[in-house]
Amino acid sequence: MDYEQDMLIDHDALDVEWLNQPQLAFKYGKNLARLEYLVNQKSEELSILEADLRDKANQNPDEYLGEGVKATNDNIKAYVIRNEEYKECKESLRKLEYDHAIANIARIEVSNTRKAALENLVKLHGMNYFAGPSMPRDLSFEAQKREQQKQVDKKIGSKMIRNKNV
Repeated sequence: MDYEQDMLIDHDALDVEWLNQPQLAFKYGKNLARLEYLVNQKSEELSILEADLRDKANQNPDEYLGEGVKATNDNIKAYVIRNEEYKECKESLRKLEYDHAIANIARIEVSNTRKAALENLVKLHGMNYFAGPSMPRDLSFEAQKREQQKQVDKKIGSKMIRNKNV
């Protein structure tokens, strides 16, 4: 998803922009829902891992906590939070939560800010702020042209990423 590109509005094609707005808002909403699912899934995975580590420490404290260390809540908690697998899972959850927060901001901006900008541009257009075309445009042609440009941009972007890795 290219947030910066998606937020751009072609004031010469407000009709096409309005036609694309619901699909764009849905795309960002769907992305947010996917990330919410992943955050919940990773959170559950972390809880299960913590429970498993606690069980191990309770069942065999000498092996997991150290020789002669009692299986108290504080000792078990210390064992769990020092465990490498637990730390990795916790960091993975933090990254997903960050991505979720960014996706939520993007969804709000696309759904609300971009929509408001389109509404205001339409008002300006209605007041003849922009010079209009002399003849009506073919909306399906305009949408197809825009989709072709997205494909070209995508190909260029993938080549740029490949060149960075070299």
